[in-house]
Amino acid sequence: MHQAFGQQNMRVPGVSMEPTISSGEIVNVDTDAYQVVVPQRGDIVIYLESSSGRIYAHRIIGMPDEIVTYTSAKQVQINGIELPIKHVLGKNGETIHFESINGVWHEYKFDTTEPAVSDIARERVQELGHCRYVEKNLICKVPKGHYFVLGDNRDQSFDSRYSGFVSQDKIKGKIADLQ
Repeated sequence: MHQAFGQQNMRVPGVSMEPTISSGEIVNVDTDAYQVVVPQRGDIVIYLESSSGRIYAHRIIGMPDEIVTYTSAKQVQINGIELPIKHVLGKNGETIHFESINGVWHEYKFDTTEPAVSDIARERVQELGHCRYVEKNLICKVPKGHYFVLGDNRDQSFDSRYSGFVSQDKIKGKIADLQ
């Protein structure tokens, strides 16, 4: 790990941010990114997960005081408005999924055969508070000073659907040079 002037190289563990960041990929983290400004929707942040103490990398989806809905169709709504999505046929006939956050498109992936919210997440939601599970949709009111994060690999990500909201004081930096 290399660190200098608010920059730190970090190896991202796991597959939760694929296809944007591969498992084991080394990324540049701006550890001073939020000294003056607050995190923004779409930022990929490094944070310390409260219950396990593990470091995670996920994309900010929901801001403080917003209502985030993760639908049974695996689409995200912010205060009732769906994030724009598009699906493109890939070279090998696979469907590639894109989502627009603040006008910036990024690829994300999910398995259409997997449920949008697992049984484990449904049980966990009741423990976390601020969220409810209604008609196969996860609906969360993001508390002040917290963020709702998702991995770009939606079915293989231990994110806010499982671990709850990320407190701003647990965010250690922003991954630089990625969308």
